[in-house]
Amino acid sequence: MLPRATLRAMEPLTSVLRLLVAAAFLAAALVKIALPPAGLAKVGMQVVAGLPRRAVVAVAVLELLGAVGLLAPSLLGLPPTVARLAAAGLAALMVGASWLQVTHRRSLGAAIAIAMLALTASLAVTPAVPLGAA
Repeated sequence: MLPRATLRAMEPLTSVLRLLVAAAFLAAALVKIALPPAGLAKVGMQVVAGLPRRAVVAVAVLELLGAVGLLAPSLLGLPPTVARLAAAGLAALMVGASWLQVTHRRSLGAAIAIAMLALTASLAVTPAVPLGAA
């Protein structure tokens, strides 16, 4: 366990990171739900556009749940462990996304998925403190 002073110093960065990651997953999920396959391909989601629609919607729902889970301690008063579990779930989702992007030889998509994997994995192992907690 990290010293209490270190955890307090990390709180603002962790809170901002959780907000940004949640916003990214929320945006990605809404795009997946709103656009047809041709629209997904136009916005750079060619690999996703090639998946069955049910799979795309399932991924979008998981992304939405993960985004809500990242913010749940602050917005709903749930235990901070919920944010860590949500981050772990999103990290697992990003392992699959990274694999898909790499096997389809989409270097930019793979780079984004791997970056999101790193961010979500770091949130999964970082103590979650509710936003605005002192």
